[in-house]
Amino acid sequence: MNTRILLTALALIASATSIIAAELPPGGKLVLLLHWREVPPPPGAVVNKAGHEGADTLLIKHTEAKPASIALWKVENPGVKTKFYALRGKLRHKNVDGTGYLETWNEFPEQDQPNIRAFSRSLAEYGPFGKLSGTSDWRDVFIPFNAEAAKQPLAKLELNLVLAGAGEVEITDLQLLEFADSGAMRAALGPSMAKANTIVLWAIWLVVGAAVVFVSGVVLVLRLVIASQHRRSELRRMKALDAE
Repeated sequence: MNTRILLTALALIASATSIIAAELPPGGKLVLLLHWREVPPPPGAVVNKAGHEGADTLLIKHTEAKPASIALWKVENPGVKTKFYALRGKLRHKNVDGTGYLETWNEFPEQDQPNIRAFSRSLAEYGPFGKLSGTSDWRDVFIPFNAEAAKQPLAKLELNLVLAGAGEVEITDLQLLEFADSGAMRAALGPSMAKANTIVLWAIWLVVGAAVVFVSGVVLVLRLVIASQHRRSELRRMKALDAE
């Protein structure tokens, strides 16, 4: 009897896993599944077993009326092999003050330079890339990223929940998907969100641009310092010659 129950449970788990893996958007390839039960929940959050359609969810309740950035998950070298990828799942939110959003930080190595870090934030007015405000029943969430500007593969991925004040957010297990090109990723995002990919591209270019400006500025300052020291050295040498 116990063996039969165990086998049935295992079959159900396998079936659920296969269903999740099968429900991929056209052009999307599964890189990994984020199961909240396998991740230590942040302070104040709990894993709600069978929270949505029989699957686990992460329930976050932020009761303080002040901004908060809550680290939900991070992974190193997730195995993304393309320039286009996204986190995908479902969420609901209740009584969220102001404007909140989900945020990914994407880190790429740079040779002989600090790693490049760029973000993608769900701040669209509507749709799966939409912001969190007020109350919403379960809806799709899709956080894309365009890494065409990066020279190296993704080295680290972080997921945060950012709230302007109090609010409750519940998130299902998530899929990390990769796409062969931007067109496939835009199609997965949906026709109503065609401009979202452009927003993400701007995000990485802004961050990369800032990094380039910073490095260029440091190099320029160093060159000015070296040139100034060289001039002072020359002046001292000339004064010494005049004194002779």
